[in-house]
Amino acid sequence: MEVIYLPDTTQYHDIYALSGITPGTTLVIHNKSSDVLFVTESAAQPVASSVGHWAVETDETVLMHANGLTLWAYGAVGPLLVQKASERTVTPFGSTDLPHDLYTGPKELYRRIKVDPGQTSFHDGREFRAFVEFSIPANSSLFLQAIVTVDTILYGVTVEVDQGGLRMNTLAGGTVTTPFVTDIPVIRKNTMSIVSQPVYPTTISLKRGGVVTGGTVIDTLRVVAAGSNAQRTTVGSGAFDQRGIGAGTYYWHLQNISNATALGVFSTFWAEIINLGV
Repeated sequence: MEVIYLPDTTQYHDIYALSGITPGTTLVIHNKSSDVLFVTESAAQPVASSVGHWAVETDETVLMHANGLTLWAYGAVGPLLVQKASERTVTPFGSTDLPHDLYTGPKELYRRIKVDPGQTSFHDGREFRAFVEFSIPANSSLFLQAIVTVDTILYGVTVEVDQGGLRMNTLAGGTVTTPFVTDIPVIRKNTMSIVSQPVYPTTISLKRGGVVTGGTVIDTLRVVAAGSNAQRTTVGSGAFDQRGIGAGTYYWHLQNISNATALGVFSTFWAEIINLGV
């Protein structure tokens, strides 16, 4: 919570600038002065005589939703108690409403509450994907390494084979006998312009080309192409088939179990969890 005072009573003042709170934050403002406070939202500084402001009497509290506009105050010098609505709110206010960004539009009667089956992590830019196209000779293997540094939800692991047969073991830990030196590109799932800012960088490293021995097998799948392509999913085959992965080093061991070269694609996608935000 911040205690602020308006520099004067003749014009509107930027509440974000006075409080030091990041612009675009929903605020709870409590008027502790002996005068009426007027608040409004506008892209530019409004004039003091403008209409469309709200009066906050002494010892009253107002909730001001962040709506892509600057929040302004005028009238009572202060003290004014200002805090983020997401903080532990200790000042009461008399009405409750949903934040504007949870409505489909501004028109009452016609607007609806947004319904989105997707995850917060997608819109927050914390979901990533990767794929590897492979060609594994008979009696040979390919190892993929994943170095996980934060809690992660693994949503999908799929292997598609259009020639040969494959066994894939997922390993936790192990001893690297040949270094992993070739990076596997990590691709952000959400590259829209409205993705959350600042853009979150992945902390997970994927590599290929090394060899590992030992480790604990935590999952196995087998897939064989019989005249056409075949696909198997070890994670993500159902709506709630995600896995929670803690920090550590993991490997996928793709082993050719046929007499021909195994051709296909390995793919995976995941969400990185920060401050319990899913």
